[in-house]
Amino acid sequence: MRYEIAWDANIRVHNSMDISKSATFCAWDFARVWDGRTMYIGEMDYSKWTASMIERCGFNPVIHSVQYTVFNNGMGITGTVTCEAHWHYAIRMNLGRGVEFKIVPLGRNLTTKNDGRSNGRGTNREGLLDWVDDQYVYFSE
Repeated sequence: MRYEIAWDANIRVHNSMDISKSATFCAWDFARVWDGRTMYIGEMDYSKWTASMIERCGFNPVIHSVQYTVFNNGMGITGTVTCEAHWHYAIRMNLGRGVEFKIVPLGRNLTTKNDGRSNGRGTNREGLLDWVDDQYVYFSE
């Protein structure tokens, strides 16, 4: 399923080590494909986002990680963005309350339970994103 995002939706990045390097972006800053009105989350460019965080927010992937929090029934679940699929998931799950990310010191204990199988979806970008997308339970459903 393709999820839409308004072209002018705010995406905030807070740098917890240096608040002066926090920034607010608009979705169009990361447009890969755009018809001038509505964008799809899956078509947002992760590499543009990463480059923007390095340039404007002082993000250094060697010493920092990026976290997001998803809220459901008053409970917050914090995750770490480790790939494009996590980034898309965090955006989609937080559209209603505002999309925010936090730059924090890198934790050395990032692990995954992925067994490496894509269940026949192929190895292209879209197949991988679809497979990761299916691994999550959506609170809104």
